[in-house]
Amino acid sequence: MRCAVNRTSRIQASWALQQQFEGLTLYDRAILSVPGECIILRGDHDMKPVEYDDSDETNRMRADLTADNELL
Repeated sequence: MRCAVNRTSRIQASWALQQQFEGLTLYDRAILSVPGECIILRGDHDMKPVEYDDSDETNRMRADLTADNELL
């Protein structure tokens, strides 16, 4: 079995950027969340997105991921 490649990037704000955000007040409506597809199935070898029809399984996965994302 071939292991998937993790292409997650991690970045950290510089001290200077952090200082610019000190004391900044944000309001709830200032943060906008754009809903998008949370399930992207990929091929086994080329990792390109694969079109699929919704099933009971994908609907369950989507509901689980949506609930997790709402907690964030």
